[in-house]
Amino acid sequence: MFLLLPFIEQGNIYNLSLAPDPFNGGALAYSEYGVGNGTAVNDETQHGLAPQSNIKVYVCPSDPTYQTGPVGPWQETVGSYAINGQVFAANRWQTNYGTFPAKIADGTSQTIFFTEKEAVTLGSCPGNIFALGYNYWWDWGPTLAQTSLDWGSQPAGVGFFYPQITPMPVGQACGNQPSTGHTGGIMVGMGDASVHLVAQGISPQTWWYAFTPAAGDILGPDW
Repeated sequence: MFLLLPFIEQGNIYNLSLAPDPFNGGALAYSEYGVGNGTAVNDETQHGLAPQSNIKVYVCPSDPTYQTGPVGPWQETVGSYAINGQVFAANRWQTNYGTFPAKIADGTSQTIFFTEKEAVTLGSCPGNIFALGYNYWWDWGPTLAQTSLDWGSQPAGVGFFYPQITPMPVGQACGNQPSTGHTGGIMVGMGDASVHLVAQGISPQTWWYAFTPAAGDILGPDW
């Protein structure tokens, strides 16, 4: 999400974030940890320039949990969308990123790149410790379905990612699952730049197949 800033008319924030990257041996880089004066903070618990910025395009008008300004334990800004961790690895130690579009062997029109995830998700997530509860857009928090973070890699684990569309108390979705303020379905952005409203009746298997970019699976008739 941070690296997209120059392409969504937020280049000023991106350019001012040039600083030594504490996670890259101090090398100069455009980093979400840059504070705007050529220096960098040490980690996610301190405030960089980007994490303090409200990015309007990352906010869904139908997200009932969104709050403007710094929120949560880190006092940073949040967003309403998530990335597919099967496509975009958020783990900073992972190096097998692959190339686009060759990595998307199942087809860009068949693979979810982005989906909705409410800004505040403080509900229960059984069996998983990575549910922070605040969708900090600039960090790995918006990542869903990433195998290297033990978030599942097969239909049997799809319960962590099944879209939460059924009405629930505001802010009580699970932070490891897609969630939305819409009542009829959840919006997803595909690899070919198309946007779809996925109905809440979709099967867990089809939903998971849409997340896998190169598993050789075919989306079901309920897609």
